[in-house]
Amino acid sequence: MDLRQRVDDPEENLRAAIEQHISRIQTSAPARVLAFDPGGAGKAPSVKLQIGIKSFVKQEDGSQKAIDLPVLQDVPVHYPGGGGMNITFPLKVGDEGMVNFTSRSPDTWQQSGGEQVPADASMHSLSNGYFTPGLKSNPNAIDGISTSSTEIRSDDGKTKISMSGAGGVGISTDKQVGISAANGVSIGGGAGETAIAGTVRITGELIVNDIVFSTHKHTGVQPGSGTSAGPTN
Repeated sequence: MDLRQRVDDPEENLRAAIEQHISRIQTSAPARVLAFDPGGAGKAPSVKLQIGIKSFVKQEDGSQKAIDLPVLQDVPVHYPGGGGMNITFPLKVGDEGMVNFTSRSPDTWQQSGGEQVPADASMHSLSNGYFTPGLKSNPNAIDGISTSSTEIRSDDGKTKISMSGAGGVGISTDKQVGISAANGVSIGGGAGETAIAGTVRITGELIVNDIVFSTHKHTGVQPGSGTSAGPTN
């Protein structure tokens, strides 16, 4: 019992009742991933979550007891996207983020899209959450945040794509870089040069200034032990 309920003051009693009601409203909270389901066609990616902030439950003597909120099951994951493009990343156990609870049940909208009638009368319910990864507690904060570039990067910073108006675009990694294009790759260096350091291995045809290297023949030479000049048209 709230101690104010023992006081014969209607205003205090009303205030206590309102505060008790507000304490049950869920809006958003930090959470930790317990399991990740990447989903697929017809099913959004989802996570199992443990909310990171405990809830207080009032005891009969008026004291408050902190308890864990229940584990949230099948919470849809929000990835940024638009215009037919998305930014996605895998989630692992222990990843942190923010879970937001909608003001009305989103179940029918999640299933069918468009404008839907809520499946039930729940409001700000723990069952109406969406998870946005990325929020980090201080112990899990990443180091070396760039103050001049936008980056897509790994937590350890060893793999990153950086973009800025002053520095252009940079890609760095301590792993391999792979490019796969079904209709070719085009690189334009403009007025600058394209420099490659390291071994270049080509499987397929190499054409330089319309010279096909695999079939090109030099003219004006005689068989022997001499060394030919460079390629000519």
